[in-house]
Amino acid sequence: CGASSQPGVVAKVDTGVLVASHSDKNGKHGPGAAAIVRRAGALYVAGNKGVAVFPARAPPLERACKVDSHAITIHSGADLAFLEESGAGRPLMYVAGGKGLAVFDVSAALDPKPVGDVIETGALGWSGGASLCLYGKDFLYVAGSKGLAVMSLQDPTKPERVGDVINTGALADLTGTALKVMEDEARGETLLYIAGGHGLAVYGLADPGKPREVCGKINTGCISNPGCVAFG
Repeated sequence: CGASSQPGVVAKVDTGVLVASHSDKNGKHGPGAAAIVRRAGALYVAGNKGVAVFPARAPPLERACKVDSHAITIHSGADLAFLEESGAGRPLMYVAGGKGLAVFDVSAALDPKPVGDVIETGALGWSGGASLCLYGKDFLYVAGSKGLAVMSLQDPTKPERVGDVINTGALADLTGTALKVMEDEARGETLLYIAGGHGLAVYGLADPGKPREVCGKINTGCISNPGCVAFG
């Protein structure tokens, strides 16, 4: 961490987890992803070299710890989700990447501890995006280049896929992914929005364990493959 000469930049922090995937005549560059979440006095930063944890305070920031998620690859997307009140009696962090889904105990916010082995969801690809979205305490939606997986949280420390991976038609191999759950008051239904390199898909969650396609894939005109995707 140190001072920066760039206008408006207070400090530049070496997280230790955000690394260019390769070097060539054009310099250091290449795919890799990042996710950042603030909770319980901690700042979690996920990248292609693991998850870094910082005390959530004004700069200068000093890293409290760095953990290998065993889930994120050098080329894959990355995402984080937190289940604060789980049936396991402890807050949990879920980490998604190209190798699968990892679970961490975050009872000590600055010192995550792994819980079990990396879980194969069937949705995440080595070089594609990765997105997580919780539906209450019961389900975790996982999106990647291979599709959408619905994970039951009956045992939140061991999410288990419900049914087959869903081909939404929106997700692509080299593009980021994004998930968003929203209430549609007009329809009186909760909807799951899924964005990827091929467009936007919308699923109804009348039965959250069995998402139902509401309409065909939507061409937004603003998503490319490869490219990044995010919901506000």
